[in-house]
Amino acid sequence: GDALAQGAAMAHLVDTDAQAVAATIIAAGAPAAQVQMTAMPDPGVQHDVTRVYIR
Repeated sequence: GDALAQGAAMAHLVDTDAQAVAATIIAAGAPAAQVQMTAMPDPGVQHDVTRVYIR
């Protein structure tokens, strides 16, 4: 889709799926200040994906 629609879709995913993942990580004991969420397009992915990176 166009950039505006893509941005809206990513914002929706952060507000729904990513919030649920973040809440689960925090409930498991991670400090909330260490949990960060971002959304980005990936032309090689054809469906929604949630990735968790740990350092």
